[in-house]
Amino acid sequence: MAPTMVIKLMEADSARPRDKSSLHTVGYGGGPMAVERLIEALRRWGPVFAQLYGQWEAPQMFTLLSQAQHKEALERGDSARLASAGMPITFVRVGVMDDKDN
Repeated sequence: MAPTMVIKLMEADSARPRDKSSLHTVGYGGGPMAVERLIEALRRWGPVFAQLYGQWEAPQMFTLLSQAQHKEALERGDSARLASAGMPITFVRVGVMDDKDN
């Protein structure tokens, strides 16, 4: 889901709460989610969130902020981790470079 969709679901759930005891995983990506809203979602729904970052056009995932990492960051109050795109997945190398590959 896009972060906006998660926020809309939280708003709908506030108006008409539903049983989420069987909810296992909510994947989100496509843009950043405000840390405050992510913390609210984690506190309300539990550690069910996984952020996926990649290229949607040719389904390829590069980084992942797993459910366990969400939970750990929430418990430690690590908003920088919650604001991140996660960690590179297996066989992926991530870097920030200029036009000369520096």
